[in-house]
Amino acid sequence: MNGYCEESVEVLREALIWRLDTDRWTRVEQLLQSVDAALKAGDACGFRHAVHSLEAAGPERVAGLEAANAAMPAPAPAAVRVRIDRLVHTLESAGLPGTSNRAGAEQDDGRHGEGRDDVGTTRR
Repeated sequence: MNGYCEESVEVLREALIWRLDTDRWTRVEQLLQSVDAALKAGDACGFRHAVHSLEAAGPERVAGLEAANAAMPAPAPAAVRVRIDRLVHTLESAGLPGTSNRAGAEQDDGRHGEGRDDVGTTRR
């Protein structure tokens, strides 16, 4: 699994422990649909955008903001947990769409300091 794929799995797993109000969980579910659609379409750019948006939809990072803005935060609804579990399983077994780094296979052409980065472009 490549680096970005691992980060995406981390974001998805963190979402399982978030406590959000109903409106924010609705937004998270919409974003998970976007993540899923991009993954199925092999759209790496769309996938990255959806995961970034998902991470931004999580709980506030500054103490006190969440309490001031939230109405009765709750854990992830069952449907959200199921979708996240399915996405994590898919990413761990297949990898990030649009890359050739699949299932932990590292690309190495034997040249030190060169190879392919997480988005499939050659780095030097």
